[in-house]
Parts: sequence; structure tokens; C-alpha cells
Amino acid sequence: MKKYLFILAIILATQIANAGLFDGTQGAGTEISPYLIYSKADIEELADSVALGNFWSSGKYFELMNDITDSVRKCIGHFNNTHTYQFAFSGNFDGKGYKITLSIYNDISNENVGCFGMAFGANIRNLVVDGKVVAAHICGGIVGVATTGVFISNCVNFCEVVGSHTQGGIVGRITESVLEHCINLGVINGGSTQTGGITGDGQSVTQIRYNLNLGVIYSSAARVGAMCGDNTNDNISNCINAGFIPRGNSMFGDNSVVRLSNSINIGVTERSIVSSSCRYDIQMCLTSSPQGLLTDNMLDTSLRSLLDTHYWYFADSLYPQLKNMPLLEANYVAASPVFFV
Repeated sequence: MKKYLFILAIILATQIANAGLFDGTQGAGTEISPYLIYSKADIEELADSVALGNFWSSGKYFELMNDITDSVRKCIGHFNNTHTYQFAFSGNFDGKGYKITLSIYNDISNENVGCFGMAFGANIRNLVVDGKVVAAHICGGIVGVATTGVFISNCVNFCEVVGSHTQGGIVGRITESVLEHCINLGVINGGSTQTGGITGDGQSVTQIRYNLNLGVIYSSAARVGAMCGDNTNDNISNCINAGFIPRGNSMFGDNSVVRLSNSINIGVTERSIVSSSCRYDIQMCLTSSPQGLLTDNMLDTSLRSLLDTHYWYFADSLYPQLKNMPLLEANYVAASPVFFV
């Protein structure tokens, strides 16, 4: 009897160890019963399944159930040389505030690199990433390339992102999509063009709103900014830069028909914003414009008439802060002024 129970226990343990993400034991992939992700192996199984093509992840739901600290080395979704998006992630992913540690290094032949290599029509929210992402072309902490109807919200990047063309803390390149309530705290180390704290390149009426950059952005390029490096016909609104950009603009690098409104720069930058509805701390910027204010004139409720209280809140002795943001500690750090004496 004991021998039988021992053998049964071994069989059961083996079955649990070999259980897969899509074998029915970890959800059904529906909105009510999403696939539940617990491990690096689950992430890799998801990446392999999306790589099957034919828009495999479309309409499916996934939830992250805990931090994954074993470094993930595979991107979820990629672009195929046939120039279709059937190999992109196109499902719904809820990180629930948990963190995935990344260690993704690609050689010079690879591009579209991030936790999600490429997203098409996807919904990605509440995800935190840490670690390092390296690629020759188009990379971001959360998504490498996001195109056509992607909605990214409440995500946080701690990764160091290293590239030589088009790199951002949250997304490398984003087109016809929405990017909101996200925070970059990573170092973004760019190369020749298009480097941003939130996205390296925004295109085609993308909405970039309610975002915060607290990271350091290095690049030799002219197209460098906290929200995006390069941009074409985008809307940037209600955003904050509190990071360090030794060369570049506080919000965007190249302003090809960009619409910028209701944003503030309180970080150290080479140049600052020049929109009439935006303000910056003149102590923190190397150049001046009429939108520059002394620190005291940006604290408390000084900007209440400029910034909509539906999106912003004000506290004594602090810069304005955005509402409904992840990682409250980061928001408080950004709102704390620095005085030079």
C-alpha cells in the first residue's frame, strides 16, 4: 500500500511539473477565466504560441499572478518578413502590478524587442518590467513596436534599454494607439536617432497622455525627448518630465505636427517645452523661454488655473501631480522640488 501511494505521488508530481499554460489547469483564456501566468516557463510558452502566427492570441486573456524574477529571454510577439501582423501579440494582458525581470539581448540583425516584441490591437496594462533590453533597432521595456489600436496603460519600466535606432522606456515605436498612465524609471541609452523616456517614436495620431518620465535619457541624436524622440501628428497632453536629459528636449525631440498641451517639465534638460499651456522650472533647464517659472511659482496651487483638476492634484510645497498613476512613491519623488542655494 505504501509503495502504491509513493508511486502515485511521483506520478502526480510529474504531472504538475509538466503542466502547461494552455492545458486547462491555468484558465481558459476568456475574460472570466483568463490564462494564469506564474513562471518564466509560462511566459516562454506564451511566446512560442504567439509565434505560431495566424493571430493566435487575438481575443484571449492573460493574467500575471506573481513576480517573475528568473530572467525572461524571449519576446512575446514579433514582426514577420511577410509584412503582416499575424505573429504579433494581439490579446489582453493584465500584469496586476507584478514585475517581470527581462534579460533580452539581440544581435544587430534583430529588431522589435521588448517584453512584447510586437503588439497589434492588444490591451496591455498594469505591468512592471525590470532588467535589461538590448537591440540594434526598435526596442522598449514593455513593447518593441505597438501598432494599430494598441492600448497600453498603468505600466512601469525599470529596465535599462539600449539601442542604436528608435528606443523608449515603455515602447520603441507606437502608431495609431494609446499610451497612458505609464512611468519610466529606467536608463534609456540611445544611438543615432529617436530616443524617448516613454516612446522613441510616436506616429499617426497616437495619444500620449498622463505619463511620467523619471529616467535618464542618453543619446547623441537630435530627436530626444522625455515623452517621445520623434513624432508625427501625435497628441501629447498632461505629462511630466522629472528625469535627466543632458541633450534633448523636455517633452519631444522632433515636432512634426505635434500637439502638446497641459504638461510640465521639472527635470534637468538641455531645452524645454514651448507650448503656451505648458510650464517648466527655469532652475532645471539650460535654456529659457516665456514658459519658464521659478520653483516657488510652480508649487502648491500655483498652476491650478492652467492644469485641469480632473487629471491633476495639488499639495503643499510640492509640484503638481498626476492622478490615477501607478507606483505612488515615484509620483511623490517627482513632485518633490530641488532648491539650489
